[in-house]
Amino acid sequence: MVCRARDDADRSGWEQEAFEKRYAESRPGAVNPGVDGSGLQLPTEGSVFTVTVTAKFGDPPPGPLIIDLEALPEAQPGSDADRAGRGLLPE
Repeated sequence: MVCRARDDADRSGWEQEAFEKRYAESRPGAVNPGVDGSGLQLPTEGSVFTVTVTAKFGDPPPGPLIIDLEALPEAQPGSDADRAGRGLLPE
């Protein structure tokens, strides 16, 4: 897919002004929240609050697997491991 900016809106069918007008009409007007506290319901004495706590118990996950690469035997000549070690594709 190739995208490019078009400057010929009359041929492309895109009318930005009409789109923006339809979009603005479909959205409610901007409503600013009251900051004087008149619309806020502050907690009162005897208010009920719900607190959810999630806890996980048990053993921690196992540690990382440590492999001593020096202890591995040499790859047999012509094997896939040998070819991969030389940067060749396996056969």
